[in-house]
Amino acid sequence: MATPGQIDEFNLRVKRIKDPRNISYYDAEMKMNVPKRVSKDYINRKKIKKVGLLALVFSAVLGVLAYSVAQIASDRFGILPVGSELVMFGVAAILVLIFGGMCSHKTMSHMSAQVMGVGIMMASAHNAVWMLPDTMSQVVSARYVQDVRANTAPNSIIVLGVTYSN
Repeated sequence: MATPGQIDEFNLRVKRIKDPRNISYYDAEMKMNVPKRVSKDYINRKKIKKVGLLALVFSAVLGVLAYSVAQIASDRFGILPVGSELVMFGVAAILVLIFGGMCSHKTMSHMSAQVMGVGIMMASAHNAVWMLPDTMSQVVSARYVQDVRANTAPNSIIVLGVTYSN
């Protein structure tokens, strides 16, 4: 049975707990005051971090850069097989996800914009050859520039082998 001293101590603890001014308790493990009562609005709030437009544009630019790196690796250094668009897309997509991870662009929106940037570059990269043929022959290779100028039209987009031009 409890002694009268233990009963008094228990009643004091209950009184402290029920005191309306007592809004938190000290947790020794966390070494902080923890609130006793939390409103349902606070519990049910949804923290949705919205991705800004500038971050999505930056992610798309990362995709463009990744495709450019894959293109240079393929044509300039011969690391990747030439002419295989699927391999080029796969390598560029992996590169852009790595670049995005290094830049903390890891959300689904960011990754979608990154892969979209790779797709945009795949469809329209040949236009850079038409705009700057001398520079592109130094960056990529002269053979690639000749192939692009022989097989594509300026200011066009190539999607799944179909050329769209204005």
